[in-house]
Amino acid sequence: MKITDEQNKKTEQLKEWLKRAEKADKSVKLWRSRLEHDRELARGKKSMSGSGTYSNSSLNSTEDALIKLAETERILQEKKAEFKRIYDEIDSVIRKMKDDDLQTVLYWHYLKFLTWEETAHKMNYGISTIKYKHKKALEKLCTQLS
Repeated sequence: MKITDEQNKKTEQLKEWLKRAEKADKSVKLWRSRLEHDRELARGKKSMSGSGTYSNSSLNSTEDALIKLAETERILQEKKAEFKRIYDEIDSVIRKMKDDDLQTVLYWHYLKFLTWEETAHKMNYGISTIKYKHKKALEKLCTQLS
C-alpha cells in the first residue's frame, strides 16, 4: 500500500499531537526549577539588618521575592494541570487501541518519554521492530481518529 502525501501529513500531525505530553512535562520541570530558584531568593532576602530590625529596603525586597515566589507557584500549578490534561487525553486514545504491542510502544515512547532504544529494551525487541510497530500504531491511530 502506497502512502499518500495526505496520509504522511496526518501521520506527522498525529506525532506532534502525541509529543505534547513530553513538551508539557519539560515545561513543568522548567517551572519547578524556577520555583526552587525563587525559593532560594526569598530565603536569602529574609536576613535582618545589623541592628536586629528589618530595614525598609529589606522588607520591600523580601515582599517582592515572596510575590514572585507566589506567582511562580501559581504558574507551576497551571503547568501541572495542563500536563495532566494532555497526558490523560493521549493516554485515553492509546488505551483504545486493540493491539497491546502497538499500545505499549506508544505508551513508552510518548507518555514515558523513552527513546526507541529504551523502548526496544523494555519490550525485548530490536529497534527496527519497534520502529515498525510504531509506524503501524500511527497508521491505526490515524484510522481510529478519522
